[in-house]
Amino acid sequence: MSDGQEPTAPPTGQEPTGEPATLPNGQEPGSEPESFSREYVEKLRREAAGYRTRLQDFEDSQKTEQQKLAEERDALRGEATTWQGKALRYEAAAQAGLDLKLAPRLQGSSLEELVEDAKQLAETFGGPRQGPDNGPVGGGGARGGAPAQDMNSFIRRGAGVKVN
Repeated sequence: MSDGQEPTAPPTGQEPTGEPATLPNGQEPGSEPESFSREYVEKLRREAAGYRTRLQDFEDSQKTEQQKLAEERDALRGEATTWQGKALRYEAAAQAGLDLKLAPRLQGSSLEELVEDAKQLAETFGGPRQGPDNGPVGGGGARGGAPAQDMNSFIRRGAGVKVN
């Protein structure tokens, strides 16, 4: 201070006030936090939920018809994409001779990828699907012979019991 300058004051806003500082929630340091009954808190939560619902209803009512149609269009596009993917999986399974029950397991984004996956799956599980011409579903069965007249005859024939 020998150079002739006077001491500077602390920057504005940092001057000591003599009052205790408060926390962001409005409480003074060292004080106990307020507690509320469970019923009161639940009442406030229900009330807030009601206000959120009313706000959503209000926002929906303020949307233009064009905005509503655009949202519906986007939802329908997503649904159409889902159905197209399912149709491709079933088409690929049919082309590869895979049992259609396994179609949802196929992986791929194009028909070619799905068909390749279906062929690999068919090889893994023993070949083409069984149907009326080549398996026990409606034909003569694995043991050959005449087609079953009813389910009981079919089961008996499968077990090796002679059917009249």
